[in-house]
Amino acid sequence: MVQKWRPTLRTLIALVILTLMALPAIGLLTARLTTNQFVRETESSLISQAAVFAQSYAAEFVENRSDELYGNVLSATLSEYYAQQFHAKVKPVNTRYSSILPERPDPVSMQVPLQAPYDVIGAKLSTIAHQAQKTSLAGYIALDYLGNIIASSGTIQGRFVSVPEVDKALQGEVSTVLRFRGGLDERHPLASLSRDTGFRVFVAMPVIVDEHVVGAVYLARTPNNLGKFLFRERHTLILVFGSVLMAASLVGFVMWRLLAGPIKELQYQSQRVAKGQSVMLEPLAHYGTKEVADMGQSLLSMSTTLNQRSAALQTYTAHVTHELKSPLTSISGAVELLQDSSERMDKSTRQKFIANIADDSDRMARLLDGLRMFAATTMTNEAQETEFRRAVARYDGPDGKVIYKGNPNATLPISDNDAHILITQMAQNAFQHGAKTITFTCEKNRLIVTDDGHGISRRNAEQIFEPFFTTYRDKGGTGMGLAIVRGIVTANGGEIKLLESAMGAKFEIQFETHN
Repeated sequence: MVQKWRPTLRTLIALVILTLMALPAIGLLTARLTTNQFVRETESSLISQAAVFAQSYAAEFVENRSDELYGNVLSATLSEYYAQQFHAKVKPVNTRYSSILPERPDPVSMQVPLQAPYDVIGAKLSTIAHQAQKTSLAGYIALDYLGNIIASSGTIQGRFVSVPEVDKALQGEVSTVLRFRGGLDERHPLASLSRDTGFRVFVAMPVIVDEHVVGAVYLARTPNNLGKFLFRERHTLILVFGSVLMAASLVGFVMWRLLAGPIKELQYQSQRVAKGQSVMLEPLAHYGTKEVADMGQSLLSMSTTLNQRSAALQTYTAHVTHELKSPLTSISGAVELLQDSSERMDKSTRQKFIANIADDSDRMARLLDGLRMFAATTMTNEAQETEFRRAVARYDGPDGKVIYKGNPNATLPISDNDAHILITQMAQNAFQHGAKTITFTCEKNRLIVTDDGHGISRRNAEQIFEPFFTTYRDKGGTGMGLAIVRGIVTANGGEIKLLESAMGAKFEIQFETHN
């Protein structure tokens, strides 16, 4: 038979620990540290900066403008859009769906000098751009209505022609795109962990004055990436992973202490039981959990039961050998005498030997019947309920009177057949010892049995439940009656004991469970 593979508890504990250790990494990779998240954070930051830069641009334009306005007039749709109290960007970029455009084209040379008031406000905006870049690390460019660069955070000059995001901004729309970078900035030790350093986020936003697009601001920045973030937060991450490692180790130790260790010990004990080693198992130092403790207690009970049955089997074997030896010897001797001296024996002597053989054969039959019944009673039956009054009423022995007292509806947790055997054996034992009446009193899960016989002496009280113990051996007693009763009671989770009585014998049978 092919044995089915099953993981060991040690393997399961290791998987739990590895899973716990992997959770922070999974969380970092799937929740916070994704390319798209970094890009959106950069885009949101650039839009906020562009809005402030555009308002500064518009304020400078209003302060220095002449009566004439330049640029495209907003469409009715855009005019209504900007008239709203809040007009956040509707469609953010997404690295999974948005195309990454080629690197930004270089500006071309301007054909004519800047017009007023752009020549005046350019210097002020350049100062703002240089100061803002020190903190935000973004690139700032201010454009007039024709796309000419009037201010920047760097040294770039010229005019942007056919740049889609700039063209949209000069038409009055906010535009965000992703573009590949031409060169790579300084690499860090963990740069190889991410491919996010190869592009930049560009935001172009119109500058609107009196429904006219008088210019645009154009911002760019390289988004953060996983490698940079991990390198920057390496100390915090080491602390986090160290804490997770300690927590996982603690969980592993607790699981081993509470589950794997006790189960391994129980496995070793069960193997000893399976090998038939006649040893009394000792409780473990600790079981860890209630379920393991219950399993351990069941194993101890099973070991105790097996040891008891093994010892009982050895005792029964010795008793059977001893008890059967006498009648077998008697039969063998009688047969030998009949064979050798049958012709010289008179009829009465021959009949006496034949009667002895018959008596010894009957005794052997009774002994074997008692042993067979006793063996059957040691087997645990399925839980059943028997109305004891009805079981007493079914007894039909001719030797004496059997009486039932107590609750007429009382039941005991034994089978119908076990109840019949118990009543029969108790009654026959009482009648053999001079009783005329035996009374069964049943209340809940307790049964009291009394008789008016000769009673039991103190000397014999400790032996009455032992197999083959009898004071009526010469009258055919086998000593199995009370042993059979105790076997039935024990197999059904009960206990029987002899009580003191002024007259006759008195027994108490107590069952642990009862519905």
